[in-house]
Amino acid sequence: MTQEQPTPKDTLLARVVSKSKLDSSFIRITLGGPEIDLITPGCEGGHLKLLFPKSGKRDEQSIEELRDQWRPNCFARTYTLFNHRPESQEIDIDIALHPGESGPGGEWVQSAAAGDPILMTIPKGKKLRRTDAAFYVFTCDSCSLPAVRAAVRDLPDSAKGIVIIHSDDAQDQQSIANSHTGMGVHHIQRDLTLPPPVIAATHLNLLRTLTIPTTDTECFVVGESRVVRELKNYLRDDLLIDTDGMYFSAYWKHNHDQDQHKQSKKAEQQQDAPMIEVPKPRQSNPIPS
Repeated sequence: MTQEQPTPKDTLLARVVSKSKLDSSFIRITLGGPEIDLITPGCEGGHLKLLFPKSGKRDEQSIEELRDQWRPNCFARTYTLFNHRPESQEIDIDIALHPGESGPGGEWVQSAAAGDPILMTIPKGKKLRRTDAAFYVFTCDSCSLPAVRAAVRDLPDSAKGIVIIHSDDAQDQQSIANSHTGMGVHHIQRDLTLPPPVIAATHLNLLRTLTIPTTDTECFVVGESRVVRELKNYLRDDLLIDTDGMYFSAYWKHNHDQDQHKQSKKAEQQQDAPMIEVPKPRQSNPIPS
């Protein structure tokens, strides 16, 4: 008898299969269930949202009732689909833990137990545009490190480039350094008492000491809004790398909650779209209208 396929939905209902501590910074949650069949194979490295009811109710009936009304009733937090095992209807998600912090995702992952139901959105595709570049520039913070790990995993062992990790634990760099010896991995200690301009300046000072080719270089930059903006400006305007179409994701902003950040980001994109999206001209010829 052929197994009945689940009906496509905007959200998927999964259950916690297991969880394990990877190191001092991350917990790996394995989710499973029939609706995992709706995830397209090959989405590792893409992102999804886990949906945490604002009511705090975690029983299956309460969660099921939120399927079509999750936007006003759930905290949505974005994570990377790190592993996908279609044959066993399972996925792995690595969730960062921050000392002294416990947002909706952190609270959930620390108390989650096998069998607990959870709603999630259907994962988006991979974010790294190409895997055949001559050189790569990756930058990330703790929460976006799984996305960089997944992207680097897709590269050939001979890949060359740099990875800058802004996180609590310097050991976060070891998994990348051990797997791809051609990637120079650098760590910046996380200190959120520092204002974003100082953190951005620390990243830029490090970048300026490194040799980065200006041609056939692919960039993958994720982190706080000011940091991503400053790094993109440097890579595009100073090094003259054609960043158009590359992955730059300012997924959070200092002193902003998620809703405030979305509004701020939308306003900035509308105001600065020409400057951000169009590569800087390399000649003095005017840009055609």
